[in-house]
Amino acid sequence: MKRPPFSNGHLLVFLAFVLHFLLNLQNVNAQTEIPVSDAVKQYFEDRKNPTTQNMFSVKPTLLINGELPVFYERNIANSLGLEIGAGLLLPYYLPGVYELVGAFGSNNEIGDRSDELKVGTTYWLSAKHYLAGEAPDGIYYGFSYRRRNYNLLDARILVSEITVNFGWNQVLNNQIVVGYMTGIGSRWQKSKSKSTSVKEDLDGSGVAIHLNLSVGWLF
Repeated sequence: MKRPPFSNGHLLVFLAFVLHFLLNLQNVNAQTEIPVSDAVKQYFEDRKNPTTQNMFSVKPTLLINGELPVFYERNIANSLGLEIGAGLLLPYYLPGVYELVGAFGSNNEIGDRSDELKVGTTYWLSAKHYLAGEAPDGIYYGFSYRRRNYNLLDARILVSEITVNFGWNQVLNNQIVVGYMTGIGSRWQKSKSKSTSVKEDLDGSGVAIHLNLSVGWLF
């Protein structure tokens, strides 16, 4: 299957930001009953001088696919947080639910060749908007970009995903954070190999679905 145009990912990101702005604008205008022009100004004023929060976290559910990243999240406004993650792909692989259903168009060649896997790398970048304005606590939505680099004996597979996410965090004892996140978006994989036949078998695209539990530590 051919790799989908990157514009699909751009569209998801654009829609997430538009939704972010409209929801905030609606909330500000409804709460203060002021003209839209003033609401826009207040939208940006509310993002000044946030209470800084930092958090390290892990997502134990990612171990199902042999993924072992560590995440760092920092709020850049009282309602907006940025999260980065990096780690290792362990040399085993169990396909996710979305890869077991052929209708989603995903390619399960990685799982079929799991005995050839070597240690790989994984990277995440996420933006989150917290509805209650108390990042990183409460209900949020946002988007994420995920990149996994799988190493096989005769090829390297690059799996990329862009998803729109919805989640919830609960802060316990002002320091421990437990959370849940689900997301859906676009997934594509591209292989690098000297063999044309290998590339044809490994290249593909489909739907990406995230279902993750997390545990974090505020500092």
